[in-house]
Amino acid sequence: MRCGVKVGSLAEEVRWLESKAGRRTVPPEALPEIGRLYLAQRDWARSAQYLDFYVQLTDADWEIYLALGVANMNMRAGSRSDPRALMAYDHALAMMPPDAPRYLEARLYSYRAAAKKRPLKDDPESQELVGMADV
Repeated sequence: MRCGVKVGSLAEEVRWLESKAGRRTVPPEALPEIGRLYLAQRDWARSAQYLDFYVQLTDADWEIYLALGVANMNMRAGSRSDPRALMAYDHALAMMPPDAPRYLEARLYSYRAAAKKRPLKDDPESQELVGMADV
C-alpha cells in the first residue's frame, strides 16, 4: 500500500482506463507513474510502453530513463529491447546529477555493463562468443 492506495486496485483502474480511453489519452504527467506501476508488477513490456511514450512527449529526467532501461532489459526480447535498454542507460548516465547517490550511479554502470555483455538471443555470432549456440 502506498499513500493509502492499494497497488492492485490502482492497477485495475489503470486497466479499465486503458480499455475505455487508450494509452494516448492518458495525461502525460501520469505516464511515468503508470510505467512504474507496471515495473513494480514485473509487466516489463507495458512498463516500457508507458515510459517510452513519456520520454517521447516530454523532457524526462534520468530516473525515468533508468526505469525505461530496466523495463527493456527485463523484457529479454533480444535485438528489439537490448539496444533500447543501452540507449536508456546512456541517457540516464548523461543526465545524472553530480550529487546523485553513488550507489545509484554504481548500479546504473553495472546495469549498463550487463546489457553490453549479454548476447542477443537472435544473433548466433554473439551466442557463439560465449558458448551459448545450440549445436
